[in-house]
Amino acid sequence: ELPARARGVERGDGRGAAGGKKKRQMTECVWVNLLDVTLDQEFVGNKGADSNLQFNIAYTVQTLNLYRSTTVNLEQWQTASGLLKNNTWYHVCMTANAAWTTVFGYVDGVQFTTTKVTGTGTVQTSGNPVTIGAGIPNGSSDQTKGKIDEVRLYNRTLSPDEIKVIYQSGLTNVNASQNNRLRDGLVGMWSFNGADMSGLTANDASGNGNN
Repeated sequence: ELPARARGVERGDGRGAAGGKKKRQMTECVWVNLLDVTLDQEFVGNKGADSNLQFNIAYTVQTLNLYRSTTVNLEQWQTASGLLKNNTWYHVCMTANAAWTTVFGYVDGVQFTTTKVTGTGTVQTSGNPVTIGAGIPNGSSDQTKGKIDEVRLYNRTLSPDEIKVIYQSGLTNVNASQNNRLRDGLVGMWSFNGADMSGLTANDASGNGNN
């Protein structure tokens, strides 16, 4: 049986834009169901129309990645490969501590270590919108090939137990709103459920108005 996200409003190609600014400590979570895991695709990120990346969670070369931009170059943390398969729903999260010295990936509540591939320098800031389901706001770069549901952004590092709570609640509460789960530090949440949609606009259920 498909989990709750398969029964609600879905954004198959993503490309939704929302406001919001990043803080150094952060957690990004999203449910994904990919058609082709061999393709590079971005889930949630903050990148301008000029592709100047600020932060991003993506599946690249069949590995889960967290990126951020610095004054020197691009920093990239990467999990082991082969964590996702085609046509299967997964709950994916990436967390970073305040110094970004400890970055973890999570798939269905299971924690995975990461390796820092590239990058050092001072973190850049941005007022660009957060984009869901593509690399840049107009949707012309690295689109998610499949479905996305229940995107959450936090300005703190969620613990492994908190990640499991979000994952398990999505499995066991079919067709029930999860908007009131783990709201401490929640700066953006887009459920794509009917009550949180205004036409093609996904409303921010965090209360921060990042629609």
